[in-house]
Amino acid sequence: MDAVTLHPRTRSQMFGGQAEWQQLRDLKDALSIPVIGSGDLLSAERIKTMFEQTGCDAIMIGRGGYGNPWIIGQALDLLAGRSISQPTQAERFDVARSHFELCLETFGPQKTLGQMRKHLCWYARGMENAAAFRADINRSLTIEAMRSLLEEFFTDAA
Repeated sequence: MDAVTLHPRTRSQMFGGQAEWQQLRDLKDALSIPVIGSGDLLSAERIKTMFEQTGCDAIMIGRGGYGNPWIIGQALDLLAGRSISQPTQAERFDVARSHFELCLETFGPQKTLGQMRKHLCWYARGMENAAAFRADINRSLTIEAMRSLLEEFFTDAA
């Protein structure tokens, strides 16, 4: 089956400005194959709005999923008319810790230190004391230090 994905943002916009969702609507109206939309999908509400405004057949989540894998379930709930819930601190911690351990198992300590800095910072987004946590994580030099910071931050947050 053929399909097309459009991320309606110009290269010069990079991550700034707004994606032009009208381009998705125009593409959907012009084609008979499925259209997959992307751009500015940072919440379940934005996903629902994209479907409503563009008529696209599916969506592709980029930055909105960083540190927020719950966005998919939340969007499905919202689209089905159910209320959405936010992850608890314990759920955030469990997912962040599992992600950390899986990365360590898959890529080893050196690559994990580099890769998980950004991911752990994304998991902490919006939480109290996240700025201090991000600074500490980005200064960590060992897996043990990073793991301790992760456990301390989420334990203190709970």
